[in-house]
Amino acid sequence: MQEELHQFELNNVWEVVKRPDPRKHNIIGTKWIYRNKQDENGLVVRNKARLVAQGYTRVEGINFDETFALVARLEAIRILLAYANHHDIILYQMGVKSAFLNGKLEEEVYVAQPPGFEDPKNPDKVFRLNKALYGIKQAPRACDEFAYMMSEEYQMSMMGELKFFLGLQIRQQRNGIFISQEKYLKDVLRKFGMQDCKGVKISMPTNVHMCTDENGIDFDHKVYRSMIGSLLYLCASRPDIMLSVCMCARFQAAPKESHHKAVKHILRYLAHTPHLDYGTPRAWLLISLDILTLTMLVIVWTASQHLVHVISSDDLWSVGPRRNRNVYHCLLLKLSTLLLVLAVLNCYG
Repeated sequence: MQEELHQFELNNVWEVVKRPDPRKHNIIGTKWIYRNKQDENGLVVRNKARLVAQGYTRVEGINFDETFALVARLEAIRILLAYANHHDIILYQMGVKSAFLNGKLEEEVYVAQPPGFEDPKNPDKVFRLNKALYGIKQAPRACDEFAYMMSEEYQMSMMGELKFFLGLQIRQQRNGIFISQEKYLKDVLRKFGMQDCKGVKISMPTNVHMCTDENGIDFDHKVYRSMIGSLLYLCASRPDIMLSVCMCARFQAAPKESHHKAVKHILRYLAHTPHLDYGTPRAWLLISLDILTLTMLVIVWTASQHLVHVISSDDLWSVGPRRNRNVYHCLLLKLSTLLLVLAVLNCYG
């Protein structure tokens, strides 16, 4: 906690001011969030404390105007891994210490003194934010030389070879790069009480016909959607369950007990195969941006069946076929994915 507040001082995050007129500015409360940071094996490597603002008390259009949260798409991550694999590049990971605290705020934002660290001499004083704070809506040589250059601007920490990122366990080997989510899978099984379930060898029985099952027993849609969301994230490294998960995801609006049973079957399959990972062979062929040829990504239009397919490497997974009424939407999705690949590879030069 002391280290967190010390970072606030170093980054000039806030300044002590008199409490403003409550009719013009509301004071946002603060609270401490505690978390154990784990490595790819689930071992605790650090205890962290974050001071966050209770930004949920703010109203859009009154207290703030625009928000934006930059997130990494799984497709972009897989493209990066495939690119590094093809060019025999070893990926390293660096962390920006208190990265959120480097963003400057344009609006006037006031927060209360942190719990447990109130100034007894100035209990009525508050902090005016100069930089973004966690919870504020609008805040969301090769390696050595790069690390030094970034360290000049930000406080960087070298985390070594890339092994764990956004729940993905990454193994970089001579024969390729492999990703898995074994740790995340264990957490999912534990979350839904299936850590001791009996495994099965296939993700969905061949004799199962998924339908709306209007006469079936209703199942809690919140739990069902949570299960589907967890499985969809597991698809990042398990394309073998993609079709089964998408079939179950069609019934999130009104799930039945039969649908819940099918989802549990997928989890039992994952429990039986927790060590499976996804790998890209070293000889993977990339798009040649120099001549803009689409060697591995070819859009094929089959007019007779109204199907759209993208023939590509397994690094970009998609589920098909599509019904006639969805064919144009499907085509747009394929084109947007293609544009994403070109944009990402263009950044790599």
